[in-house]
Amino acid sequence: MTQSHSSPTLRAAANSDAEAMSAVHASAFDAAWDAPAFRGLLDRPGSLAFVAIGHQDGAVLGFILGQVAADEVEVLSIAVTPSARRFGLGRQLLSALLEAAADRGVATLHLEVAADNVAALALYEAEGFAVSGRRKGYYVRATGRADAVLMSRALA
Repeated sequence: MTQSHSSPTLRAAANSDAEAMSAVHASAFDAAWDAPAFRGLLDRPGSLAFVAIGHQDGAVLGFILGQVAADEVEVLSIAVTPSARRFGLGRQLLSALLEAAADRGVATLHLEVAADNVAALALYEAEGFAVSGRRKGYYVRATGRADAVLMSRALA
């Protein structure tokens, strides 16, 4: 990471992180969610979210946001700023969510990822997620559409 060689600090996301989470989301996705959308998701019962904070300037470098329903969690979004990618931060965020979900008695995690997001697919496969379905043309892109790959993982 350009700001520091040490690992960012992970903590539970707060409503006050919504603006920063929105900015990180915009750096990663064409159809970015705004701060009010993040505040609404963070305020929901069952919301489970973490942010990664850089040591030098306290900036949010990444986040993961999930929603618990009964004994399942859906990962709604995960994103890392471009300058902090390829250092394992996405894996750290995913691990934090997996641990918190296990602590809550969650049995299964679900997510969807764009079929052309090779890095994310590799991460999820390495973390034990398996393909459970596909939604054709789900993501709208400037260059066309991309399928959504549905993935699930059971927690021990």
